[in-house]
Amino acid sequence: DQIFEEATVKHLVELCKSHQVIVFTHRLSLLAAIEKFARKESMRPHIVAFERGAWCGEPSELPLLIQNPKSAITKLLELVKKARKVLNESSTEEYEIHAQGICSSFRNTLQRVIEYDLLSEVVQRFDSDIHAKNITKLSAISPEDCKILDDLMTEYSKYMHPQSYETPVSLPLPDQLQADLEKLKEWR
Repeated sequence: DQIFEEATVKHLVELCKSHQVIVFTHRLSLLAAIEKFARKESMRPHIVAFERGAWCGEPSELPLLIQNPKSAITKLLELVKKARKVLNESSTEEYEIHAQGICSSFRNTLQRVIEYDLLSEVVQRFDSDIHAKNITKLSAISPEDCKILDDLMTEYSKYMHPQSYETPVSLPLPDQLQADLEKLKEWR
């Protein structure tokens, strides 16, 4: 549970003061907790994500789900460039595989933007604390801010759910994906 997980991470961070600690986990919440508690101790953990390879894990980037919004948006813009190339050089079906992943990651990134930027980290997905010192920043939220994020969240939520065979939702083309990501980047 979250309380036990946080207690474990606190012990691990304390142990890091005198030892090298290596943690293997499949839990994104554990990675987020390690970063949180290490920052409190002015430590910078070296986190390497691994993807399942042919016979063992291979190093990869952190999952977009736990990257900070700026990094995630940058990565998504790179993925749109690759998807555009696939669309131009391959098939629509192959492009749709890439576009589906981008749409899903974009929606998750929107959730992080809401946590970090709109809500000023007052509440966060993998954090049981409420950061009251940031509450005054919430007064800067405008109806326009909410509309931009709500519109994007509504648009990209529809790609996360199973679609009807009779009326499928078409995935956005690279120009639309790029425009929406640039809009989010500019808003931030």
